[in-house]
Amino acid sequence: MEDLDPSHCLLRPCRAPIPEIPHQCDGTIQAVLQSLAALRLELQLRGQRDQFLVHRIQTTPNIEVLPNTVVAALHGDDRLQAVTLRNLKTGAERVVEVTSLFLCLGGVPNTQWAAEVGIARDEEGYLVTGPDLRRGGTLPANWTLNREPYYLETNMPGVFAAGDVRHSSIKRIASAVGEGAMVVAFVHRYLAAG
Repeated sequence: MEDLDPSHCLLRPCRAPIPEIPHQCDGTIQAVLQSLAALRLELQLRGQRDQFLVHRIQTTPNIEVLPNTVVAALHGDDRLQAVTLRNLKTGAERVVEVTSLFLCLGGVPNTQWAAEVGIARDEEGYLVTGPDLRRGGTLPANWTLNREPYYLETNMPGVFAAGDVRHSSIKRIASAVGEGAMVVAFVHRYLAAG
């Protein structure tokens, strides 16, 4: 399998009316693999993945990998009837009949705005926070406070990041919700300090 770039994957059953599943989350892929083991699936993967999961996908006989393929269009009147798949290298398209679609957004961080205002991002575009700001052992030059950044605080004092957009986050909903709750406490602490 060729290198995987960060985005989503597509699971498509070839012989049963099971949904198309463009997805970023490995956990869902594992659940689908377990629950649909009897079906033949086509799989298009894009994104850094656990090598165990990649190996499992490669060695599962009812999965075919469709590299560089995305869902380009949805078709149907009052319900979904088909999707158009597009190969990103060749431009070739094909229409595949389906009855449903599951979409998980957020495989690529939408943080260009943060770069424009000076918030530190990693190489993939995720926001860098807390202890991770100490790249090379020192805080960024624009950190002006006489304290360490709070755990979810960016390099701009009082600006926090939580959930999937954050560098080294776990990329699970429960973690994102927990981090959101933590941010509330950090904001109160920041405001109380003046």
